[in-house]
Amino acid sequence: IKVNPQPVSGAAGSNETICKGESTTISVSGYTGTIEWESSPNNATWTMIGGATSDSYNTGALNTTTYYRAKVGTLCDTAFSNVVTITVDSLPDAGTISGPTTVCVGTDITLTLSGYEGNIQWQDSAQGDAGWNDIETPADSYNRTNLTDTTYYRVYVETDNCGNDTSAVHEIITIEN
Repeated sequence: IKVNPQPVSGAAGSNETICKGESTTISVSGYTGTIEWESSPNNATWTMIGGATSDSYNTGALNTTTYYRAKVGTLCDTAFSNVVTITVDSLPDAGTISGPTTVCVGTDITLTLSGYEGNIQWQDSAQGDAGWNDIETPADSYNRTNLTDTTYYRVYVETDNCGNDTSAVHEIITIEN
């Protein structure tokens, strides 16, 4: 009489953070049985990944955080590995600045940033191509009172893991009344 073993779930790697559009490979070790990888968008609803039956699985390009586990089976039963969370961070996008481009000397202005992804850092410059100064305004709009000289603005955005981006320069020309 042949006794079929109970499945041993094994250990499936560790959690990881990648940038949007990247892929990674997860592996399971220390298992007994046959493998079928499963994925989930919410760590609750699981779907078998067709053809993913080896001890390593390449996720392909990911755009959202996804959960993975190995389903290990024998003729007798099924066991599941730990869940591996692949967190997907957004790519930085500095977006677009909108606001006035010509104002009278002494005018108050508001600039608005839209379509951005990342942590915001407004910057201004008197030259427009050098000498950028950080402005302490981490919001998606910037208010300036009593503008007296032509000034150039841009936004620098940064993500925790996926780099940075700089917006196009927005020039505000001041004219005498």
